[in-house]
Amino acid sequence: MISIYSAYVMGVVILCILVSLLLIGYSPKNKKYNLYLASFFLLLAYPCFVLFLINTGFITSLPHVYRTGMIATLLYIPAAYLYVRTVATNKPLSKKDLLHLLPVILYIIDYFPYFFIPGSEKVAFMQSKELSKMVLYFAESKFFIPGFYIIFKYVLGFSYWVAQSVYLIKLYKVKNVEFKTENNVWLKWLTLFILSESFLFLPAFHILKPGYGDDEFTVFLFIGGFTGLTSIFLFAFPQILFGIKGTILLSYNVSELHDSNAATPIANEPIEIKNYSKYLSKTKMVLISNKVKEHIIKNQSYLDKLYKLQQLAVEIQTPAQYISASINECEKTNFNDFINKYRINHCVTLLQNLDYQNQTLEAIANESGFNNRNTFTVAFKKTIGKTPSDYIKKIKKDTEFLNPVT
Repeated sequence: MISIYSAYVMGVVILCILVSLLLIGYSPKNKKYNLYLASFFLLLAYPCFVLFLINTGFITSLPHVYRTGMIATLLYIPAAYLYVRTVATNKPLSKKDLLHLLPVILYIIDYFPYFFIPGSEKVAFMQSKELSKMVLYFAESKFFIPGFYIIFKYVLGFSYWVAQSVYLIKLYKVKNVEFKTENNVWLKWLTLFILSESFLFLPAFHILKPGYGDDEFTVFLFIGGFTGLTSIFLFAFPQILFGIKGTILLSYNVSELHDSNAATPIANEPIEIKNYSKYLSKTKMVLISNKVKEHIIKNQSYLDKLYKLQQLAVEIQTPAQYISASINECEKTNFNDFINKYRINHCVTLLQNLDYQNQTLEAIANESGFNNRNTFTVAFKKTIGKTPSDYIKKIKKDTEFLNPVT
């Protein structure tokens, strides 16, 4: 019969899986950091599931999952950190982040021979009188003494927890009332989430004391059960699923305002950027996006082949980073694709004229604001779904159908 404790652990497993699916399914495409949070909950579910198997005795039916829970543990710890770091800095992952995989790679190499021993041997091993100690102390390690991985897990969890706490403090230091107002619930949840992660290392004070025995509650904390319970708040406050409202901007470098194609350095233009906020609210991004679209349409800026984000920033007296963030958030695209969309729409309008249908693609591209045919073709297919040639053929065919020769 399954105990209340085992049912509780399985409940956490199901809850974590549901939350991860919700985060993947309902998060906006530009909120990629939510994928790291989804990975955290999904990875957290696995060691909890292994704990359920051990506690109920079902592990004997699935002996090969024994000792695999640590793999997920060594992955969900950095996954939580990457979520917090990406939210706080608005920086994507880099190749350096592959270093976060080193602990789990080390563990897999260490336990690689053990993973391939027969299931019957693993069952016999688990049924020995030393089961409780072996569950915690990882006595099968080839490289390290028994207990190394449990201590390493705590040290690793504490290190990442400190790093996350630093980023959390930086978020609270954002001097922008809109940020605190728009993200009040989310910020409180993030605080609770990080605080709950302290249970990834706090149980060490109990587990490592002399005469420690088999304590289900402590083992549950060791797995990270309290952190899993924070997922409940994602159901109570579904707005958390959509991540932070607005965006936190990267540090800005004035030299980035120079346009190598411009006649004069744009940075010398009268644009205020020194004291810009490190946070851009959703409301302000909508206003900037509308301002950009109105300016682009009114001035047909897209017909300028050398038109740059920095040039637009000067024209509407708005920091380039504000514009870029607003276009990414409101239009779900980057600046280049945003401008190219207007160029393609202009091109489509031109092609309604039979005279333009007989011109070369180079001429049409040039008339629409593109530098070359290749860029024009790629942008056209991305926006319309057809190549320019196929689109022109379709127009001619439709025209002949509507106006047959008699």
